Amino acid sequence: MKASPRRTAVSKVRFLVLPGGMVLAVIVNVLLTWIADALGADSRSEHLDPVRIAAFAAGGATAACIGWLLIVKFARNSRRILAALVPILFVVTAIPNVLMMTESLPLAYTGFAEGLTLLVAHVVVMGIIVPALAYACPAIDRGRAFHPTDTSQQITDR
Repeated sequence: MKASPRRTAVSKVRFLVLPGGMVLAVIVNVLLTWIADALGADSRSEHLDPVRIAAFAAGGATAACIGWLLIVKFARNSRRILAALVPILFVVTAIPNVLMMTESLPLAYTGFAEGLTLLVAHVVVMGIIVPALAYACPAIDRGRAFHPTDTSQQITDR
């Protein structure tokens, strides 16, 4: 059976949300580095280099997209997995930033402002990319519904 033109157009629009979200995350993170620099963060810190921040934001967003799409495609209960995995990944990736804020990492030019800026950068990327992914590629649970009263997510295997 062939997909209707309307459904194909909606699919393309949904998928265009991902690159748009990536670009927005990169722009906001570069603005964050400039704001941190204006507020007195150490300008010698390589951690707040706008080019480096942009590269890491784009790389992190790309890794998140790949991981999300693989989980949705292959996992039987992708919605449950993502509901647990996204917060866990945020906490794990935030640990170095918190250590930078407390100056516990033996890195040059680290401090509270640098760690806080990078922590906010993580929040920005996740706050933009996760909703974009949820819109472009919604996670579902095959077989049993995620919530017993939510019948919209029930899919029967043929």
